[in-house]
Amino acid sequence: MKIVICDDELRELAAARDIIEEICRSRQVQAELCCFGSLEECREYLRRSHADIIVLDIFMGTDLGTDFARELRGRYGDSFSLIFLSSSNEFASESYDVRAAYYLLKPVTQAKMLRALEQCGLFAARQQVTVPVGRQQLTLNLRQVVAVEVIDKKCHIYTLQGDYEASISLSALLELLPEEQFWQVHRSFVINPEYVEEIRDFDFHMRGGRTVPIRRSGGPDIKRRYIQWLFDRMEK
Repeated sequence: MKIVICDDELRELAAARDIIEEICRSRQVQAELCCFGSLEECREYLRRSHADIIVLDIFMGTDLGTDFARELRGRYGDSFSLIFLSSSNEFASESYDVRAAYYLLKPVTQAKMLRALEQCGLFAARQQVTVPVGRQQLTLNLRQVVAVEVIDKKCHIYTLQGDYEASISLSALLELLPEEQFWQVHRSFVINPEYVEEIRDFDFHMRGGRTVPIRRSGGPDIKRRYIQWLFDRMEK
């Protein structure tokens, strides 16, 4: 796991680094931390190396972290999780546009950062699953899975990388998937709430243009769960 931290306030940068190091130590998580005091240094590093989590200050001199995040999303897609740091909640709503996992108000505490890292999946026990596809076994990165649909007793798994038809029942697949990360919202559909773009009536509209129906029985509870999930993932 590689975590990149970028903040032009060097004292804040060191504080975030120390907090994350302590969290990883206490949770026995192996993580490599890379710290940068300017966007250009961070940009140059990310051109040649991958990051799993990027912790980014909003105000970077005359530049905005949200603009840099938009650039990174355009280049690397959803291959990384994003945490914003800010002394103001001015850009909290804009952080949704670049699919931030969390928006932390300074001063950052260990409790706040812990919640943000949990939202990014740092402590998830399972990051991958292996499923049968044809005569082969396919290993899927769970963070790339958008939704699952059952068609003719097979699971069609829709990911950011492509779509796969797995010879596995939905009940068997659900046993492999972390229940906090994947929700069964219909008899034949499972979603990753990270990739919901809109709720319209009894449908989830997912990234990539796919529409997932919400079951009528219990549907209002599912929609309330999603709204609560949105509130919980952002710092108030």
